[in-house]
Amino acid sequence: TKVDPSKDIIYVNGSRLPKRQPHKVYFALNKPKGYICSSGEKESKSVISLFDDYLSSWDKKHAGVPPPRLFTVGRLDVATTGLLIVTND
Repeated sequence: TKVDPSKDIIYVNGSRLPKRQPHKVYFALNKPKGYICSSGEKESKSVISLFDDYLSSWDKKHAGVPPPRLFTVGRLDVATTGLLIVTND
């Protein structure tokens, strides 16, 4: 059976999924030195923290749509700078 998220009510682990999903976003980022690509380490600066302003203004522009959960495609070492792709896809 195929699910139609616009018509069907879907629950995952007891939580209802929102009918509207965030748009897919893609960013090309010139990663600065000193930032990590992992989001699990609390003591280091995460690349995702560079998007805090974007994520905090999300509700003003996209009412009712949950903000995207961003992550990096691949990784660069903390001391390395360079192109990094960040997405929610």
